[in-house]
Amino acid sequence: MLAAIEEAIQNGARLSKACDVIGLCERRYRRWRRNVADNRGGYRENNSQRLSLEETASIIENFTREEYRNLPLNIAHAKLMDQGIYIASPSTCERVMKAYYQGIGRVADRNIVRRKRPEYSAKGPNQVWCWDITWLHSEVTGKYYYLYLIIDMYSRYIVGWSLHTKEDGKLAEMLFAETLQKYCPGENVSLLVHADNGKPMRSKDLKSLFEKLHVMSSHSRPHTSNDNAFAESIFATMKSRVVYPEYFMTIEDAERFVVEFVDWYNNEHLHSGLDLLAPCAVHFGYHQEILDRRNALLERSRELHPERFGGRRKFYKIDETVSLKHRIHLQKAV
Repeated sequence: MLAAIEEAIQNGARLSKACDVIGLCERRYRRWRRNVADNRGGYRENNSQRLSLEETASIIENFTREEYRNLPLNIAHAKLMDQGIYIASPSTCERVMKAYYQGIGRVADRNIVRRKRPEYSAKGPNQVWCWDITWLHSEVTGKYYYLYLIIDMYSRYIVGWSLHTKEDGKLAEMLFAETLQKYCPGENVSLLVHADNGKPMRSKDLKSLFEKLHVMSSHSRPHTSNDNAFAESIFATMKSRVVYPEYFMTIEDAERFVVEFVDWYNNEHLHSGLDLLAPCAVHFGYHQEILDRRNALLERSRELHPERFGGRRKFYKIDETVSLKHRIHLQKAV
């Protein structure tokens, strides 16, 4: 534009006329000729706060390292600072990484393996067992007694337990060897055992025993305690009882308490998940007699006073299939 005006002036045109033809103010033309700096706010090429290309590349390089790529950005930022590396604030690093991942056309490469919720069910006793370990306080702060406990998922019956001063896979293997011999003898056991991801639960000793007896195993998703809800529930029942002490003086005291609790839970506790039946009745198969007596009594009362029962008929019964999530059939181990 400036070159066109200058050419017109050289050919004899007046500046004012040349500016009018182009549609440019004469004062603006003169200001442009003086190379006056643009004082308007906004983007500046030389911004002292802007990251250099090297700093941007360093952020991308550090936050895509194998040990940091799967961490939340603020956690990775703190770990880098612990190593003496600081390039920019967490918000700036987040902006850089967001632009980086958008630029390569994908979401952050986390390589996350999303595990499905365990799906298993039982139509009778000794098809699915759940087990866990809970800590019992001793009189010494920081010292605990460890209760290993196995529960049948269908009947809620405690099939085995042991008490120790440590968590160990070998101790778990010994408990299962004894319990399997008692309730599931033989070398081709149609049983699934579910547990969380603790070290004893994944020990080589226990895994070797299960492989030898063809017992299937299942584990909870990481950091998901309700995947093992049956075991967690029984510990909550135990520790919420009035007779549960604040701590145990000796391991013998703890053992006496567990013996009494297991006897009460298996034989006297009327479980809400079993329509108020004791676990032993369901586990050993005489629960239907109890249900029939209850239902017969209920029916006689309904005949005497039908106006008290309304239109809905109440029947005592238990679920034919007990499942943690979906009602699927348990496949036999091979």
